[in-house]
Amino acid sequence: MTPAPTKTSGMAIASLVCGILALCIAVPGLLGVIFGILALREINRSEGAIGGTGLAIGGLVTSAIGVLVVGLVGANMLTWMASAKSKAPRIKCVNNLSSIGKATLGFSQDNGGHTPWNPAPNQSLNHFGSEAGTFDGGASAGDIFGLAAM
Repeated sequence: MTPAPTKTSGMAIASLVCGILALCIAVPGLLGVIFGILALREINRSEGAIGGTGLAIGGLVTSAIGVLVVGLVGANMLTWMASAKSKAPRIKCVNNLSSIGKATLGFSQDNGGHTPWNPAPNQSLNHFGSEAGTFDGGASAGDIFGLAAM
């Protein structure tokens, strides 16, 4: 006569499944630890009627590893985000300088290769409000900032 097969603990199976899921996100890892502890207690109290000790231990170990890995990745992500936040003004400045360079290139292409600070004499009046070469001590705001062009 063969002995009746032992029933596997559902908590042990749940612990192992949660441990595997914990490798992706941390919340099931905490559940896996809880289910693993409850499964081991249930198995020990059953006096051999319920099996699954290996599953429960595997769930505990996998859950602990999952929580640790996800925690370390999360901590590194927070550090990366803080450094990205501190670099944001610098990136914004670089983008602004790039826009100024593109605008200067566009001006040059539209005006025969002349840049805004080196216009041809006939372009100076159109773009800056005065003839070229009048940049003396009494220069107008149009001379300095190119108000007509803006």
